[in-house]
Amino acid sequence: MEIGDGSVLVELTGGMGRKLSPEPGSVPGVGDGVCFTSLTDGSFGAARFPDREDTPWTHGGPPEEYVPTDEDAEEDWS
Repeated sequence: MEIGDGSVLVELTGGMGRKLSPEPGSVPGVGDGVCFTSLTDGSFGAARFPDREDTPWTHGGPPEEYVPTDEDAEEDWS
């Protein structure tokens, strides 16, 4: 959830071990500033989608080519 000034609100919903609340000092408190960074030498660029013909079977395989029809033009939003 973006707050508007570039701040981001993060809610922890799991991963705290056996406790429902973290130990004091183990995570930043409300209003604390944090900085996230990569721990590698290289840079991770923006994620890239595969080319249409390389869409994996887990995502339905390559999509069929879209061919507009007369019915498309009759939809309420058009």
